[in-house]
Amino acid sequence: MKLDAKTLAVLKNYSQINPSILFKEGNVLTTISPSRTVLSKAKVPNTFDRRCAIYELTKLLGGISIAEDPEISFDESAVVIKDKNSVQKIPYAAETAIKTPPENKHIVLPSVDVSVSVTEEQIKNVVRGAGVYGLPEIAFVGDGDKVYFQALDAKVPNGNTYSIPVGETDKTFRVIFKVESILKLLPGSYKIDVSSKLMSHFSNPDIEYWIGVETSSTFG
Repeated sequence: MKLDAKTLAVLKNYSQINPSILFKEGNVLTTISPSRTVLSKAKVPNTFDRRCAIYELTKLLGGISIAEDPEISFDESAVVIKDKNSVQKIPYAAETAIKTPPENKHIVLPSVDVSVSVTEEQIKNVVRGAGVYGLPEIAFVGDGDKVYFQALDAKVPNGNTYSIPVGETDKTFRVIFKVESILKLLPGSYKIDVSSKLMSHFSNPDIEYWIGVETSSTFG
C-alpha cells in the first residue's frame, strides 16, 4: 500500500505522544501517552490488514521519508518498505513491550461542564504567547460573561498572561492544561468538552483526543 498524506500526518503526530504504536486491522489508529494523560483516536484513509506493534515509530517514519515513492507492506514478521532502489525491513515488537490504549473501550466523559470551540489560529496564538512569556500552562477561563483562551502560570496569580476571547458563558471556571499536552494536538480547529472530573475531549472530523485536566482547575 501507499500511505496517504493524512495517514502519515496522524502517524507523525502520534510519534510525539508515544514512541511506539500498535497497528490493528481496519482504518482506525489509536495511541496513548506513556503517562496515560493523553489518548487519541483517528480514522485514516488507509486500511491495515494486520495487527502488529512497532517499537520505534520514528524509525518507520524515517524509513518512509528516505524512500522514493515507497510501497508499504505488513508481512508476517516486519513492515517492509520498498522502492525501485531499496528494501527496508522493520521487525515487529511484542505488544507487551509497548504502552497501548484500552481495547474496544468507548470513552465517555462522566459529565460535560464546559464546552468551547477554538480555531487552529487561536491555538497557535496562545501557544506562541506561552512561549514568549515562558508560561507552563494553557487554560479556558470563564468569568460569567466571556470565555478566554489563556496562557498562564497558575502558581503565579499576578504573573504574565496572554488571553484571547473565544466565546460567551454564564459560568465561572478555569480549566487548565499543561502546554505540552496542547502541543500534542494535530494542527486544526477543535470542539472541546470538559468534565469537572478532570477529563476533556478535543475533537474535529479527523481526530479525537482525551486529555487530562490539571488538578488546579476550578469549576464554579
